[in-house]
Amino acid sequence: MRAAVGEALTWVRHFADPRLARTRLAVVTHDAVVTDDGRLPDVGAAAVRGLVGAAQDRAPGRFVLLDTDAGPDSWRRVEDAVASGEPRLALRDGRALAPRGVRVPAGSAPAAAPGRTALFAGVETEGPAEALLVRAGGGTGPGAAGPLLAGPFAKNVTDRLGPCVATPELLRWDPVDPAGTVRALLDGAPRTVLFTAAVRADGPTADARADVDAALRPVLDPALELVRSAPGRDLARVVFATPAPAVAGLADAAVAAVFDVWARALRRAGVPAVSLRGPEGTTDEATNLFAAAVATGRTSLTAQRPDLRVPHGRGPLTATAALLRDAAGGLARRTARDAAAGPGGLRQRLTVLTAAEQEEVLLRLVRDRFASVLGLATTGQVPGDAETRDLGFDSLTALSARNALESATGLSLPASVVFDCATPAALARHLRGAMLADRDG
Repeated sequence: MRAAVGEALTWVRHFADPRLARTRLAVVTHDAVVTDDGRLPDVGAAAVRGLVGAAQDRAPGRFVLLDTDAGPDSWRRVEDAVASGEPRLALRDGRALAPRGVRVPAGSAPAAAPGRTALFAGVETEGPAEALLVRAGGGTGPGAAGPLLAGPFAKNVTDRLGPCVATPELLRWDPVDPAGTVRALLDGAPRTVLFTAAVRADGPTADARADVDAALRPVLDPALELVRSAPGRDLARVVFATPAPAVAGLADAAVAAVFDVWARALRRAGVPAVSLRGPEGTTDEATNLFAAAVATGRTSLTAQRPDLRVPHGRGPLTATAALLRDAAGGLARRTARDAAAGPGGLRQRLTVLTAAEQEEVLLRLVRDRFASVLGLATTGQVPGDAETRDLGFDSLTALSARNALESATGLSLPASVVFDCATPAALARHLRGAMLADRDG
């Protein structure tokens, strides 16, 4: 499975090359998703789909995900599926199935299971799972045993726990034998296990497979041991928690997809399990949302309150935008009023404006495109004088922003234009100069 993720990461990095900015990659998997309850997805294919799905949000239109049943009728539909404009499709018996997000009614907060709660701390910073542990107090009833803590960041959690939690038992973390640490955790007879994970990487090297193996092994090895050892342990609940999509990296998305499969496998073995993405933060709202998601009874969820008012661009939809399209009423709205008529309409509008007004219009355009590509809720999160390099761009999202601006302005822009201009305002001035020069020429 790690080899498959490493290969997928190599291709994603390859397609971040500016020379391939207008090239699209179709990634075809087999049994990566479940379209019925008949069988479990292939864990390696699911991980690849998770990683490439995250890349789709960073670079809309650059990647297409197709999952097939390998039947002849489905293979005949591949070309049509790629041309459909849908970022993700599953082909089953020649039918194309598109995933859609649905609103899940929040369940009431789950009652604390009698007995101990265990936390595998695979995340350095505090998150909603830890906040839920604090809220539960580490046990129920007089003299309840304190929580069991294990994992690479268990000591960090212990230092943060307040007096409201019964005295925790900190288990020794052995990075050489993470599976042994999980077995020791389960030997403490917990009733609830919270497993938090985020992928830590020192940065890419020339060997993507080695990067993936080094980054995923400390996360997946203990999680796999939990899946293998949990059945028969009288567990009331197992919760896998990964970062929210807005802050997750590509490898985090691959891990979340693996946890979706393993949560389903645990349920088949009689262990109530759920895989959760997000939410962000440790506020009461985030903790309540986390608890409510656990209580829904679903196998895998994203715990967030999406802002369905966020407009989508004129170009290709991100994978997340496609998922939410039905929930948002099926509308794909344009991101900037000033570009609604296309490059010709924008140029015509600029001709009747003063220089200051032209820059204002183009700055709105830049901020709108940046917010859309970065998945931000409002353009207010993209100040005109903000340092572009501090806004969260990577090579893929920078190319997506360049492509969106080319589509809106009709200009031919260099692949590095987003980083060449220090601020959104500087980029707006650059666009104004280029459009006026192009008009005069």
